[in-house]
Amino acid sequence: MYPNLNLTDEQKRQLQQLFTNVVIMLVVGLLTVFTGYKFVVEPQLAAQAARYDTLRGELALEPVKLDGIGARAVPYNISANPVRVKQSGIDAFVAWNGSDVKLYSDGGTTAQFTVDGATGNTFMNGFARLGAAATISVTNGSIITPTATYQPIQSAGTVTATAVATTDFSAGQIVTLINTSNTSIILTNGTNLKLPSASNLTLGQYDAVVLWFDGTRWIAVANENN
Repeated sequence: MYPNLNLTDEQKRQLQQLFTNVVIMLVVGLLTVFTGYKFVVEPQLAAQAARYDTLRGELALEPVKLDGIGARAVPYNISANPVRVKQSGIDAFVAWNGSDVKLYSDGGTTAQFTVDGATGNTFMNGFARLGAAATISVTNGSIITPTATYQPIQSAGTVTATAVATTDFSAGQIVTLINTSNTSIILTNGTNLKLPSASNLTLGQYDAVVLWFDGTRWIAVANENN
């Protein structure tokens, strides 16, 4: 492939990357000419091309019909052609330097969802809908391991759970436990589970407790006897 060239392996790899980048640019140019699609080529494309020789996978690009390219004061009109990212292991969307993320319900006037890039403050106009995790069947002496913010629990009879798992959780996470069965599930107050009045908490049918994780332990912030 490299006749009469005394190249190191690193130099060969760099030439291969350069060739890959050139081919990608040619393909994008030809698609633009013959399909009418316009492509916004970001610096990440070069990085993606550079990784192609190790990823050996499909490049995460699909054509999107845009009404223009470059910086714009109003959102792109993507219409029926969504933006898709098909390569795993890369960021699908990144906003830099304090840029906000906004979702509009119209042509760019009414923001229904906003994340402030500078502060992280989040605004949502409407309801937050939390999907239920698979119901956990609690047995006597078991540890409850939530898998989502809304975690239904049930039991075959009166049982006592010794703890709520703390491994693989991060500070600030919130869990709501709701007993959906016509039984009593007793939560044990302890080092890693702080319950009201520092006492065990019994959840009857449809009773609920909201727990907040501080990085070490779950702390009850609300509970309801329903």
